[in-house]
Amino acid sequence: MMARRGAESLGRRGPRRERKPRILIYCEGTRTEPAYFVGLVRHMRTALVDVVRCDVKGIGCDPLTVVRRAEQKWVEDKRRTGGETYDQVWCVVDHDDHATLDAAIARASKAGIHLVVSTPCFDYWVLLHYADHRKSSNVKDIERKLDKHIPGYDKKLPDSFPYDRYPDAVRRAEGAAPSSNAIGPNPSTAVHLVVTAMGETTR
Repeated sequence: MMARRGAESLGRRGPRRERKPRILIYCEGTRTEPAYFVGLVRHMRTALVDVVRCDVKGIGCDPLTVVRRAEQKWVEDKRRTGGETYDQVWCVVDHDDHATLDAAIARASKAGIHLVVSTPCFDYWVLLHYADHRKSSNVKDIERKLDKHIPGYDKKLPDSFPYDRYPDAVRRAEGAAPSSNAIGPNPSTAVHLVVTAMGETTR
């Protein structure tokens, strides 16, 4: 009789709740990139209901150091949480003629980390929220373009930044975008890969 109650009890159990995916994003910059991803996470929570648990760190150093820090954080998180660690780890860096970029790509590939490169800079991804731009440019060119949309642009995103236009930025980036762990032409960015991954985990 007790066995039957046990079986009935087991039979009434509902489906197990799936663990929400976790994403870790490490950024080369300390200002624009972390602010952008934190704002986008907030926007996605509001618009898509499900929550992306996303840690964003802006550490202000060269690409290889960004990858090493992300790798270290991932190892520490695995040790701390066991099987509940990050499902995806992304590093966001600028091309910016960094001497360690090739080494960063090689290390990220070996560690299973997605490294995305923006050429010439992350601000190009920000610009794609407002307009398409395909002409070869340096950092100053991109900042001048952004100043038309964000008057006085100084790497700070306004509270009114149009996060809801990220699908437009993804579409514009896809035209000349490299894959992760690769360098694209000038201008190009692979940041849309991070953003797409974030969107997919909310479904």
